[in-house]
Order: sequence, then structure tokens, then C-alpha cells
Amino acid sequence: LMLNQDRSMLGLVQFGDFYGHDGKLLPSKILILDLESKKEHWIDNAGWEPSAHIDWDPVDPKVCYLSCHNGVIGPVKSPLRFFFEKVYHWNIYGNASVHRYQITENGPKKTGIFTHPDVYRLTIHKVFMHRGRKLMACTGFPNLVFLVDAESMALVQKVTLSETSGTRCVLGSLFPTPDGEKVCLATTKSLQMLDVESGRVDVVHGLGRVYDPFNHMTVVADTDW
Repeated sequence: LMLNQDRSMLGLVQFGDFYGHDGKLLPSKILILDLESKKEHWIDNAGWEPSAHIDWDPVDPKVCYLSCHNGVIGPVKSPLRFFFEKVYHWNIYGNASVHRYQITENGPKKTGIFTHPDVYRLTIHKVFMHRGRKLMACTGFPNLVFLVDAESMALVQKVTLSETSGTRCVLGSLFPTPDGEKVCLATTKSLQMLDVESGRVDVVHGLGRVYDPFNHMTVVADTDW
């Protein structure tokens, strides 16, 4: 769940990982609640189930972005491999995607879709401003970052991550810095910083061991709590 920028709407998204009697994935429940009018906006995601995450537009409080994993977590087939690599088993049914909606007086209206042949699972997506341009950063399993124009929903750049040791890199989550200049990345082995303008990773800080991949993170303007 997530509030929009002016705290007038709350988005609630069910993490869908349920199958119907036909063996197909069931659509997630997606509710946009107008906190001022108390009106409920239900979004039908049949055909791009399951959904999992919502992010709100940094400029327009009535625009949201919803992700479709197009896959579900399955049982870990090799506990020993999971112990050493910290990678879950996923049943993937196709490419992941992000769907943009405008919340209107007549209900939600889809206004754009981003997908790509190389984007799978899509753990998280975040929309932010970079030098006056609205961008979206998305993860792609196992080690890809996609930078997308959030207005046209067109790909700007695809970045491949690696560890300093040259071993396999598995990305868990990301979050842009408040100034929009960097995207912070968490992998199973490191914390990294992607420079948005150049599209290059300029910081890789090893964690010293392999961690269960972080699914969520945040970035604050300062550390004076």
C-alpha cells in the first residue's frame, strides 16, 4: 500500500500468487481509495496478473503505476543452493510489465504500459524526477536495471549489473536519491549506486557475505533522525 504525493489517495495492491482451478494465475485485487470523497476505485488487472506493487507519480497525484510480475514464488528446489546463493525459485510465465493509470471522475483509465523482452519478475519500480524529466527505474531479474521515460513509457536505457568479484549479480531492490541523480541498488552481495545521467554504476560497496535479496529499500535526504 502507498499514499500519493498529496495524501489524497491510498493505493492497496494484493500480492497475487494464487491459482484458479484451471491452473492459471488469478488476478490481484487492486483498490485505489479516495481519502477525501471516500470513493473506491477498483482496477481490473485481468490479462496481466498478478500485480504486486504500486508507485505514485511525483507530479500528478492522480496517476499511479502498477507492476505485473507475471510469475510467482515457488518452493526452493535446492536448500543448499539457496543457502549459498540466496536466490528464490520463481515460476515465470512471461515478461513483466508496468501499467500506468489516471484516476478520473469516471474511474481508473489506463494510459500507458512498459514492458521489454528482457524484463522478468520486476521486483520493484520507482518513478522520480531527473533534471526536469520524469523517469521510472525498474528491476529485471536477475541483474538488470531499466530506466524508462515515465511519460511515454519507452525504454531509455538498460543497465547490466555485476559484482566486483565478477561473480553472478542478483538485484533485490532499488530507490532513487531525493535529487534524482542516482539510483541506489541492493544486490545479494553489495550496495551499488547507478548514475542516472551516464547510466553507469559508479559505486559498488561489498557487503562481505551473501544476503537474502532485499525486496524493499528507501533513501532519505539526510541521516539526522
